Amino acid sequence: MKVGIIGFNIFSPGGTSRSNLNVTKEFNQEKVDVVIYNARPFSATDILTLRHQEKLSNRVTFQMIQEIGKDQTIDVYIITRETFFVLGQLIKHHFPNAMVIGEIHAPLSLLPENLAQDLYGLDWVRVATESIKKEFQTKYNYSSILVHHVSTHHLSLPESKLQNETSNLYVLSRFEDDVKDISYAIRLLDYLVHYCDAKHMKLYIEGYGPSEMLYRNLINDYGLHANVFFNQGTPVDYIYFSTSRYETFGYSIIEALAKGKRAILYPGEDGVLREIYGNPNNIQWISKDVQRDAMRILRFVDAVQKVNYRQALAVIANPRNYVALYEQALLQFKKQKQKNWKLLKSEEEIWGSILADQVERIPLIYKLYNSVKDKPIVGPLVTSAPVKKTVKSVFDFVQERKNNRKQSLEVQEDIFFIESFHGKSFSGDPKYIALWIKKNRPNAKIFVSSVNQLVDMEVRHFGMESVRLGSLRYQQMFRKSKYVIVNGNTLDKVGKSPNQVIIQTWHGLPLKKMVADLEDPKHRKQELTAFLPRMKKWDYLLSSSTFNTKLFTSAFALSENPELKILELGAPRNAYLIQNRSSYSEKSRIHMKYFNRPFNPEKKVYFILSNVAKASTR
Repeated sequence: MKVGIIGFNIFSPGGTSRSNLNVTKEFNQEKVDVVIYNARPFSATDILTLRHQEKLSNRVTFQMIQEIGKDQTIDVYIITRETFFVLGQLIKHHFPNAMVIGEIHAPLSLLPENLAQDLYGLDWVRVATESIKKEFQTKYNYSSILVHHVSTHHLSLPESKLQNETSNLYVLSRFEDDVKDISYAIRLLDYLVHYCDAKHMKLYIEGYGPSEMLYRNLINDYGLHANVFFNQGTPVDYIYFSTSRYETFGYSIIEALAKGKRAILYPGEDGVLREIYGNPNNIQWISKDVQRDAMRILRFVDAVQKVNYRQALAVIANPRNYVALYEQALLQFKKQKQKNWKLLKSEEEIWGSILADQVERIPLIYKLYNSVKDKPIVGPLVTSAPVKKTVKSVFDFVQERKNNRKQSLEVQEDIFFIESFHGKSFSGDPKYIALWIKKNRPNAKIFVSSVNQLVDMEVRHFGMESVRLGSLRYQQMFRKSKYVIVNGNTLDKVGKSPNQVIIQTWHGLPLKKMVADLEDPKHRKQELTAFLPRMKKWDYLLSSSTFNTKLFTSAFALSENPELKILELGAPRNAYLIQNRSSYSEKSRIHMKYFNRPFNPEKKVYFILSNVAKASTR
C-alpha cells in the first residue's frame, strides 16, 4: 500500500497538521510509503526540519498539491481538508482504482455549504464519533462512513499519581470567539472572583487571533487585571480549560491530560467531546450556566485525587491500528465493482476552486508586496500599518467581486436574516421575532447582522449565527434568506433576491418630520430620492396602531409601494415585556445577563436614562 495525504500546510502548527503527522508516522512504522501533498509552498529546509522534529524516514516524500494525478503507484488518497474534497473527482478521473477518503476535521455545523456535491469523488468519509456519523448520514444522505478519532501517536500515558493542587486555569487556543468562546471563560472568572470571592483563581490565556482586543476589553470592564494573564507563559501547575462551542477532538486537551493535568471542559454544542472522553474523574464538564459552572469549578479545584489514567485516557491507552483500518477499507473497496467516473466539473474548474483563494491566484498587489517587504528602505515603508491596511482592502475588494460573480441568488425557505439598528445591536422587534422563529422553527437557520464582537456574543447567546455587516458572508446569507427582518434600511449593495420577503419593523415612531414630511423642499427631495428605492423593497411593514400607520404612510410615502402590506399587530418587543412582566425566572435571566450576578428582588437597581434617575426593583 502507498498512501497520499492531501492537506493545507503540514509545516504549520494545528490540529489537522498534528493528525496528518501522527498517521504518517504510523504508516512509517509499518514501512508504508507516504506522499504528502501540501497546498502551501515549502522549502528544503522546511522538509529537513520536519523530518528531524518528527523523526520521519525517507519513505515520506513531499509534493506540491498541483502534482496530484501524476503518481500511478498510490493506492489510497486521504484528503484532510473539507474544501479540498472536490479533488476526489480529479483523482478518480485519472486513477479510478485508487481509493479516496475524505476526513471531516471541522464540526458539521461549520462545513462548507457546497460539501454535498464534493462527496461525489469520495469512496469513504472519516468522522470522529458514531453521533457524527448518524448526523452526517442524515444531512448528506451518505452511507460510506468510517468512524475513528484522530491518532494520538505522539502521546503516552502519564504516571498515575496524586495531582497537584492548583487554582490556575489555562486556555491554549486561537482567539476566534465565534468558535472558541473564550469570552465566556472571562465572564465566568468575573463571577468566581467578584461574587464567589474566589480571588485565588487565575486564568492564563495563550494564543493569538482577531478576538484579542475583545478579551482585553472584557478584562478591563470586569476589573480582572490581577486574575487574567495574556501570553505570559504557561504556569507549572494548571487545570486545562476549554469553553469552545465545537471541538471534534481537541489535541490541546489530550496533550494537557497526557501531562497529568486535569481539565474543565464544555462538551460542545454537539456533545462530541463528552462522547470521546467519557466522564473520568480528571475532567469536570460545564454547561455554560455561570452560577452552576462556578460551583462545579470550585468543587473540582478542591477535589484533588489520584487518577487511573488507563481508564481516564482510553484514547491513548487503547490506540487503534490506523494502518490496519485503512488496509481493511482498501480491501473492501477492491472487492467492489468500480464504476466509470465522470467529472462533474472540468479540471480547470476544480483546480480553480482549490487554488483561487488558497495558493496561486493572489492579486498582483499581494505578490508585489511579498517580493519587497523584506527589502531595505522599501520594506519598512510597505509593511507600515497604513500600507498594509490599503493592501488588505484592495485584496478584499477583488475577492468580494470574484466571489459575488459565483454567488447563487436562490433563496432558501429555512434561512432567516435579522438586522437591528444596522447591526449595532441585537435588540428591538427583529430580536423578538427571531426568538419566536428560534422557538417555533427549530430547524431554521437564523443569521444576524453585527458590527462588532460584543454584538456577536449576544447573538451566540441565543444560538444564532452573526455575520459582519457588509462582509461577503453577510451578502451571501442576506441573498439566500427567504425572510429578511429589519428595523431600518437595508444595505443598497445587497439588493433583493427573487422570491425574497422583506419585513420592516422600523425602530421608532415618526413623530418628528422625516423624509416626505420634511419642510425644506431641497432636503425633502434628497431624502426621497435615496429612500424610495429602499422602501419599495419592503413587502410588509409592522405597525403598532392605526395612528402609527397614518404617520408611516405620510413620512415614508408608502403610496409609492402599492404592493406593501401593513400589519397592525403591535410591537413584538412590547408583547415580550407584557407577557413576562411577572416572570421571576425572566427577571433573573435579564439580571444575570446584564450584571453577571444572581437576581435579588430585595435589592434596588438604578438606571440612568437621559440624565433622569429611575428606580427599578427588577
